[in-house]
Parts: sequence; C-alpha cells; structure tokens
Amino acid sequence: MAMGQRLFQQGDRGSSMFFVASGVGIVFLEDGEGRRTVVGELTAGQCVGELSLFRGELRATTVVASPAGVDVIEIGSDALEGVLRARPMLEDMIDDLVARRELEKRGNTWLL
Repeated sequence: MAMGQRLFQQGDRGSSMFFVASGVGIVFLEDGEGRRTVVGELTAGQCVGELSLFRGELRATTVVASPAGVDVIEIGSDALEGVLRARPMLEDMIDDLVARRELEKRGNTWLL
C-alpha cells in the first residue's frame, strides 16, 4: 500500500485481520470532529483487526500506510477457520492476543 492509503477506517465493520509483512502502518484514533491522534505504529510481524474478526466489533482504530508504505497479508474468517483446524494450538495464541487488545482498548493504552 502506498503512503496514506487506508487499510481500514475506525467504526467500519470487519471480517478479516491483517499481518504486516513489511513497511509501517500508522494507527490513529479519531474523535467525533475528525481529528486524529496517533496511537501506534505497526511493523513487520505485527497484526491488526483481530477484534473485528473474532468478536464482531467495529474497527477500533484507523490504519493507514506510512510514507514508506506497508505490505500486509489479509486473512478472512474462512481462511482462518482452515488454519485453526490444521493448527489448533494457534487458537490459544489468538485468544491471548484478543484478550490483550480488549484490555488495551478499555484502557486506551494501545500496546501495538
């Protein structure tokens, strides 16, 4: 994705999560007046969007590509079901990740 291109928008519905393959994604919170506050960066190996995928929640943040761009791998619910059937141990890891993100969201402390 090129600089400024949006991966997803805060408040959108989502049925997939994303893994950063390379580059940097910028994570924003937006207020009711459209002002953005940077709450973190996503780099290679990190993921985003898991709360929408696993809990059916609206996207909690907006993510855009940094000036350097970002390459992501999108995993939808159908693909993830197949992976979890093949590797059930991943479900515990994902549950831990989702629990951590929920705590971050509640405390507004984004530990990306």
